[in-house]
Amino acid sequence: MKQKERFQMLMITLLLTVFSLNATAASRRTVERGMTKQQVTDILGKPKAASFDQAGTRWEYIKGRLIDNYDIHIRVEFDARDRVVNYQETIIPRGGNRNADILVPDDGFRRPAPGFYADCLSEEEFAIVSNSITKANFDDNKLALVEVASLRSLFTCRQCARLLQLFSFSDAKLKALRFMARQIVDPQNAYDIYQAFTFDSDRDKAARLMHDLQN
Repeated sequence: MKQKERFQMLMITLLLTVFSLNATAASRRTVERGMTKQQVTDILGKPKAASFDQAGTRWEYIKGRLIDNYDIHIRVEFDARDRVVNYQETIIPRGGNRNADILVPDDGFRRPAPGFYADCLSEEEFAIVSNSITKANFDDNKLALVEVASLRSLFTCRQCARLLQLFSFSDAKLKALRFMARQIVDPQNAYDIYQAFTFDSDRDKAARLMHDLQN
């Protein structure tokens, strides 16, 4: 995909996601905090994918209509009591050649194949992405924008570190890094990323995450 086309698609994706986040904040969401799994199933149906850990369960859906040119990726997270604690929507455009340079790893997320420095975000592109994330009100919204940017973009370690610094808490930084890790073209410079974390324990977690997702 040509750099101009990639840039245009990235901007459309970010704008659609920002619009979706704003619309969600301005209106009553169908799925609400505290709902049970049965209530979520009654609204969204059975999930397309499910996973769990010691903190709780995560359900994922892909929704879309034939007349639309996008799909909606929905993530619902439950706590240990099986009550909703997080709901997130991400708009993913369809069509064109968007699948030509996309990989589908085991976790189901679609990402471009690794490339060289020339394929990374330019300073202009990075500024747009960074500004969009800066303007987001909550970490969940910032994470959604990082996830969308990671669908179609490659990063240097320095760019990744600059985006991580937009988050206040280590947990959110680690979640953001999980989205970007496979998109980093110069993992030998991971030291830049580790400096975005204050505590040695978080730097160790970041290092393990980088190792697991880069290999």
